[in-house]
Amino acid sequence: MQVRDHFLSHETFTLKPGSFPGMLRTTPVPNRDVIGNYYTSEKYFSHTDSGGGIVGQLYRWVRNYQLAQKIRRLTKGTRGDARFLDIGTGTGALVHRLHALGKDAWGVEPFAKAEHSNIVDSLDKVTGTFDVISLFHVLEHDHNPADLLKKVKALSAPGARIHIAVPNHASADARHYKKNWGGYDVPRHLSHWSRSSLERYVSHFGFTLQSSKPMWFDAPYVCYLSETYTGRSKAVAFLIGMLIGSWSNIRAVFTGQTSSRTYIFHFEP
Repeated sequence: MQVRDHFLSHETFTLKPGSFPGMLRTTPVPNRDVIGNYYTSEKYFSHTDSGGGIVGQLYRWVRNYQLAQKIRRLTKGTRGDARFLDIGTGTGALVHRLHALGKDAWGVEPFAKAEHSNIVDSLDKVTGTFDVISLFHVLEHDHNPADLLKKVKALSAPGARIHIAVPNHASADARHYKKNWGGYDVPRHLSHWSRSSLERYVSHFGFTLQSSKPMWFDAPYVCYLSETYTGRSKAVAFLIGMLIGSWSNIRAVFTGQTSSRTYIFHFEP
């Protein structure tokens, strides 16, 4: 399937079957030394606190709500001396919030300008092991997700919990929008999974799936983006996106195929 980078470059990429069943791969893959060029925009919400208009304000409200939800899930049942690692921490909001709670938290972010002494630009600079490791919408961005998961495994303390969130190309909204689905976000997203393929893929590296949680807010936002890609005005795209996103979520209640999902894995050597 041919998919266009609607967001920035307007280049066209191809989605081809990846090395793992149910996984898709963006082709061609931009080299590591140029991939950063595809993130250089103030409109890229994942790496900025800016963004105007109603959609930008709504995005930030949802992001803050989801941040509080992530904190609750990450800290639930942990010891007082537990160590946290957030890979792809963006602006560092999660690390800042954990530090405010007195937690030993570290973050990795190669692109964002995250000012915090415990945030580094490479996973190779991280030392020790961690009790909770999170990768929220990160795995799909990595050039080599297999190597990334091997590094995560090496950084996992016995009994560690690994929280991974990725888009789901088998969701109802992905099937509806096809090549215009905002969740593909090529070439920033290099790999694409369905729910079952992600669960099998991560388990292949020695992690055991404990549970998974739907990310209900993702579908309306992704559908809004998808509608703008079809040429609709932002106002119309917002209304239709909310409707189709809600329809996708209702379908997911019965199928489990939400637009995005958080998977919680357990590591025991």
